[in-house]
Amino acid sequence: MATPYTRFEVELEFVQCLANPFYLNFLAHSKILEDERFKNYIIYLQYFRKPEYTKLLTYPVHSLAALTLLQQPGFRTGIMNQGLAMGMLGEVVAEGKKEGEREREKGKVGEGEGGDGGGGESEVGGN
Repeated sequence: MATPYTRFEVELEFVQCLANPFYLNFLAHSKILEDERFKNYIIYLQYFRKPEYTKLLTYPVHSLAALTLLQQPGFRTGIMNQGLAMGMLGEVVAEGKKEGEREREKGKVGEGEGGDGGGGESEVGGN
């Protein structure tokens, strides 16, 4: 028999889901965003801003931004528009590309400082 998830695990998963603009759009269409209990829950979840919890988030910037935005009445109304969700997704993708570029640059610096010198080819999956 599977062990049930802890309250913390459920809260962590939920906060991570908030990084997805289409999930926010879904929540808006389900009318939950205007429920006072949901608004209070979002306030309660602000504890994820503490470093010991933030480090557990896969996408902390986007998850925490959503926690902020969900406290704003204008955003809760606006996110019903799929165009806003698309725009937010574009920002998430752009940020991911920047992060990938930063990681590749780190790799190049590492190769120049005693890296493998083999042109960056990996043994894993290589011929």
